[in-house]
Amino acid sequence: MEKIKIFIVDDHEVVRLGLQGLFARYEELEIVGEAASGEEAVQVVPVVKPDVVLLDVRLQGIHGADTCRLITSAVPGIKVVMLSSFAEPEEVQAAFTAGASAYVLKNITSGNVIKAIKAVMQGESFIDPEITEQVMCLIRGEKATSQISGLSKREEEILELVGEGKTNKEIGRELFLSEKTVRNHVSRILDKLGVSNRSQAAAFMARRSVIEQMVDDKK
Repeated sequence: MEKIKIFIVDDHEVVRLGLQGLFARYEELEIVGEAASGEEAVQVVPVVKPDVVLLDVRLQGIHGADTCRLITSAVPGIKVVMLSSFAEPEEVQAAFTAGASAYVLKNITSGNVIKAIKAVMQGESFIDPEITEQVMCLIRGEKATSQISGLSKREEEILELVGEGKTNKEIGRELFLSEKTVRNHVSRILDKLGVSNRSQAAAFMARRSVIEQMVDDKK
């Protein structure tokens, strides 16, 4: 049986040692390296090429979400499990938007770290059950914000296409609108969402899509 190769990134040695002790109980898991900073991880992970990276959310230097984004860009297909001592929904959003496959609280005795590793290796996603309700509350808040913003049906259609990365010209062709009309709609959408450019609007849609899927998986 081929072992799952694990790489640990955490700036607290006691956490790294704790995870090492946990994984020693599982024959199918193998630690192939560790790093104490995001900068170090970004350099080493592409060389070691582990199957799964366990990544602390609040690293000194490069933040965990930024480290995740750099690692997943450098090593396509790699799985990243974010570890945190804090159940902050906004950080969960940032993690999944950056390419993480799982988000787990640092409660080694809960068994959720192992569950997360097994889930991501099967192509699934995982959110620690202790924070699922908080994530759902955030989603409800975002939905409320969207309703308050008063987007029209047409604006919602255009926002969906912006989220897919389509240009104004492509959106116009799909919805049978002129490029100028689409541009005007996009401008109004940005104002209503309170963002400054279409990239931020697309990120808004991506965050909602990822987190909503994660919550659906937990139902």
